[in-house]
Amino acid sequence: DLAINNLVGKIPEDLGKLQNLTWLSLSMNSLSGTIPPGFGRNSKLETFHVSSNSLVGKLPENLCYYGELLNLTAFENSLSGELPKSLGNCSSLLDLKIYSNEFSEKLSLNISRFEIANNQFSGRIPSGVSSWTNVVVFDASNNFLNGSIPQEITSLPKLTTLLLDQNQLNGPLPSDIVSWKSLAKFHLNFLDSPISICHLII
Repeated sequence: DLAINNLVGKIPEDLGKLQNLTWLSLSMNSLSGTIPPGFGRNSKLETFHVSSNSLVGKLPENLCYYGELLNLTAFENSLSGELPKSLGNCSSLLDLKIYSNEFSEKLSLNISRFEIANNQFSGRIPSGVSSWTNVVVFDASNNFLNGSIPQEITSLPKLTTLLLDQNQLNGPLPSDIVSWKSLAKFHLNFLDSPISICHLII
């Protein structure tokens, strides 16, 4: 565990070549530069924490190369670009926290926590979100999402927290939202245009 150690400079490329490396925490340091692309391809990573640094560039494409990645936290950096396509097929991934970066592409996942706040994601929330049956927290606040909230999102049986504030969403709220039993926290302020509540039964 190398978190909170006042580390500076770049992440050594040799770290990404350690074949027996399964757990790495470099969070809350002053690391800069890019994340070496070798991470994941050469080691069977299960936990990868690099949050709260000054890292730039993209996440390595092969972080889940062996399909064993469980936890990925990279929030509060300056990472950007597209998310690795391999993460979308990473069935082992349970926890993804990448908020407060500059990412610009959505990703379909089936995890318990999906936290992408404070980025540059745009477009609509996909109707395929209904397949994310294990998600408990969905935080996509402060992005550029538009369109309406898909009705399918109310079918998520475990979702307790839905944060969509500070986007460009519009249109009617899903009609089933008032009977959504699992939902406990719902933020939807700072809208681009008013949302109709004519479908709600109060």
